[in-house]
Amino acid sequence: MRIGIFTVLATTLLVVAAEAARRSPSFPPPRRPPPRSPLPSPTPKSVGKKYTLVFFGDSLTDPGNVFAAGGVPDPKIYYKGRFSNGPIWTDLLAKTLQATAGSKSAVQVRNYAYGAATACSFPAIQATFPFVKDLTAQVSAFAADVKSGKARLTGTKALVFQYIGVDDFLSFFHDILATNSTPTAEAIGQMIQNTVACRVAGAAAAAAVKGVTDIVILPLAPLHLSSVVPAALKQTVLDIESVSGQATLAAMANLNNTLAAAPVNSPGAGVRIWVLGDTRWVTNGVGKVDPPFTHIEDPCFVQPVSSMVITPGIKVCTDPENYFFYDDVHPTTRFHYWFANKGVIPRLQNLQLL
Repeated sequence: MRIGIFTVLATTLLVVAAEAARRSPSFPPPRRPPPRSPLPSPTPKSVGKKYTLVFFGDSLTDPGNVFAAGGVPDPKIYYKGRFSNGPIWTDLLAKTLQATAGSKSAVQVRNYAYGAATACSFPAIQATFPFVKDLTAQVSAFAADVKSGKARLTGTKALVFQYIGVDDFLSFFHDILATNSTPTAEAIGQMIQNTVACRVAGAAAAAAVKGVTDIVILPLAPLHLSSVVPAALKQTVLDIESVSGQATLAAMANLNNTLAAAPVNSPGAGVRIWVLGDTRWVTNGVGKVDPPFTHIEDPCFVQPVSSMVITPGIKVCTDPENYFFYDDVHPTTRFHYWFANKGVIPRLQNLQLL
C-alpha cells in the first residue's frame, strides 16, 4: 500500500466534508440528442436453467428492506423503496434471466441488502438505524432461511452476490469528523484492511451455507464520481479505490485457495469465489451508457441531509433519465440497467457462470 496516498486522502476527505456543497464537474456535460429506449441486453445462455440469486449489499442493492423496516427512503422521491428513480441492477438482472429462461418461476431471488449497510460492524450506525443489517447479519439471515427451508438452493444454479464496502469508508470518516480529529495514514490503512477482512469473512460465511457453489464479489462502487467530491480531489479517492481493489483481489484469492484445499464435505469446500474486476470498469461504464448522460456529476437533486432521512420540500429534476446521479450518491435506473446488462452479465458469461 502507498502510505503517501493515505496521507493525502486523510486531508482530502476532510476538505470534501467542508466543501460538500460545491459542485465542480471535471468536464462540461456534452450536448447530446434526446434519450431513446435502451439497447437490447445481452442474452445469457440460460434457456431452461433455474437460478437462485442471492444478494448482500447496501443501498445500491437494497430492494426495499430499509423502507419496510424504517420507512425510508422517501416514497415520494424514490421508487418502491429503492435508492433510485426506478428498478435497480438486481431487479434488472433477474428480469433478463427470467426472460431468457422463459419463465419468471425459473429465477428465485433472495435479497438481503440494506441501505447504509457496512461490511464491518459500526456501533454508531446500529445506534442510529437499528433496523439496518450489516454483512454479518445479512449472511446469518440467509443461512437461517436455507436451514429452515424458506430459501431452497437445490435444483438451481445458486449465484451469491456481495456488493458492499463503501459505507464502511464513509462511516470511518464520519466518525473522524464527529470527533474533530485527524485521521492518520495508519488508521486509514487499517480501515481498508478491516473492510477487506470483513468482506472476506462474509464470503467465507456464505460459502459455508449448504447449497452455495459460487460467490461473486463486486468491486467497491466508484465513490470518486460522487458529486460531493471536488474535481481536484477525485484522483486521490480513485487511487484509494485502486488500493482497496488490489487488496480485495489478493484476499479473495487466498480464500479461494483455502476453500479449494478444504476436506471434502467440510463447510465451504469447493465453493468458488469470483472477483468481478475492480472499480475501473464501473467507472468506464458511465461513459458507455447509450444514449449518453448529459449530466455526469451534477445530480438530479441534492439530499440536504441523507437519503436515510425524509426531508420535506426536496425539488427533483424533471428529466432524471439525463442524469447519472439521481441524488448525490445513488445512480439513476438507466445506469443500473447498464450495470446489470452490459456490466455484470457479460462478465458472468465470460466466467461461464451463466
